[in-house]
Amino acid sequence: MKIHDLIFIVLSLLLFACEQEVELQLKSSEPRVFIEGFIRTDSLYQRISVRKTNNFQESNNYPGINDAIVILSDDAGRIDTLVNISNGIFRTSKVFEGTPNRNYFLKIFAEGKIYQAKAFLPEVVKIDTIIYEYINNTNIVREPGYYLISIGKEPVGINYYRVLCFKNDSLFNGIGDYFITDDILVDGNSIFFALPFKFDRGDTAKLELWNIDQPTFYYYVSLIKQLLGGGPFAPPADNVKGNISNGALGYFGGCGVYSYSLVIE
Repeated sequence: MKIHDLIFIVLSLLLFACEQEVELQLKSSEPRVFIEGFIRTDSLYQRISVRKTNNFQESNNYPGINDAIVILSDDAGRIDTLVNISNGIFRTSKVFEGTPNRNYFLKIFAEGKIYQAKAFLPEVVKIDTIIYEYINNTNIVREPGYYLISIGKEPVGINYYRVLCFKNDSLFNGIGDYFITDDILVDGNSIFFALPFKFDRGDTAKLELWNIDQPTFYYYVSLIKQLLGGGPFAPPADNVKGNISNGALGYFGGCGVYSYSLVIE
């Protein structure tokens, strides 16, 4: 994988979540199909993005493949052909709630090829409470402000998590804001997330706790390693491998989602 493909993956994941524009000057490359989507327990309708990379010297807009045929099914026999609702964004044509502990299957016909992927949807893990404290000392890691600690009860068995944090409805979406972990050290007990995101009095804080499966976890681990780099002896950006067949970029996964909001007072 070339570095501009890696950057496209990052931008696509961020844009799919927060829909904000980012402008970069990158080298040209051959267009590649990029597919991204997660089956979520908190959504009545599921969404899949089908787009292409492009020559970054020509445009920073990632064209959607709007004539793609996108089919979503599960191991309970449900099946739906998604409808295109905007540039490369497809949504289920009917209510298609994500049900934990099921397998989901994605099949896409686009530009003469068939792309497929499979995802498992883990159960929802609840956040019992969130506390916050004011950190007054200044250092290179943290500015003075309020910081969150979430507390939840861990189910027995190895689980993998991604935590998304929002401030006044805006996602913390910088390259260093990916927060993922597993529960190997606390399996079956209470789990604490001390989050590095700064808040001020009056802000509304929202956390989404994603329970993800192991392949999704290691996809994020690989992506983060490439984003943060490994020094002068790090390998090239060629090992961020998704689970889409037939050479497409991207990832199809499942996430049990629990949301918790509070106002910093």
